[in-house]
Amino acid sequence: MFLIYLFISISLIFFSLSILGLFRFPDVYTRLHSSTLSTTFGFLFFALTAILYLLIFDKADSSLAARIILITLVLLVIEPCLAHAISRAAHKNGIKPKQAIIDKLNS
Repeated sequence: MFLIYLFISISLIFFSLSILGLFRFPDVYTRLHSSTLSTTFGFLFFALTAILYLLIFDKADSSLAARIILITLVLLVIEPCLAHAISRAAHKNGIKPKQAIIDKLNS
């Protein structure tokens, strides 16, 4: 039971960091990076929590755990691809990163 609470807490922390990144970061690229990375790990820990709960408390329904694993694998492949497509579309439409971020990276 401790692991379930731990994984849910970690998941909530990642989702909270994602929301914080959306409001705090200045441009589309850093916001996209923050939201994609945090929600990927948040969902991963949430799925681990659901699988662990099903395997411990609901031993009769292992097919649901298999579906959660399949959904998690699909999401782990799709989220980075979607982030790349959104950032590529932003770049092709002429949206540039904030100059302050570029200056920090160059110095």
